[in-house]
Amino acid sequence: MRTLELDPADLATFAIVRRPEVMNQLDAWGLGQALGDATRNGVRTASALAIVTVADPSPAAYIAGGQAVERWWLEATRLGLAVQPVSPTFIFASGVAEYAELVGAEKAPQLSDLSDRFRAVVRLEAGERLCIVARLFRAPPPSVRSRRYPLERLFQRHGGQN
Repeated sequence: MRTLELDPADLATFAIVRRPEVMNQLDAWGLGQALGDATRNGVRTASALAIVTVADPSPAAYIAGGQAVERWWLEATRLGLAVQPVSPTFIFASGVAEYAELVGAEKAPQLSDLSDRFRAVVRLEAGERLCIVARLFRAPPPSVRSRRYPLERLFQRHGGQN
């Protein structure tokens, strides 16, 4: 968690959103919009927003899109930019039926409307699909480096053979 560089308010928000029973209760009361304040403020104060798309929903297009995201993210980092994904929920589905699987049938029309409005604002073509929406900004270097296994260890087979 330390490597996420969350401030106390973000840590408190994280503690709330990770509890499904709390989120369900906030939803039942029609509350919880404040949980998105950090993302809204981050988007408003970003130096730029980046949107990577693919031309169609085929698996090959999404693989190419993922590769483009990786290249773009590494280049942004090399240039000293911080990158934070802020992809909206509707990125994970297309159409009201799939939105209903994400958020329930009663909220699917609202998510569909948000998707339509977003697509219009960023001028996406009819078949174009989102891969990522991210904010770019200047930030100090991380105070703690994320622990990662050496690449060689990830590709070792059982028994230590490569």
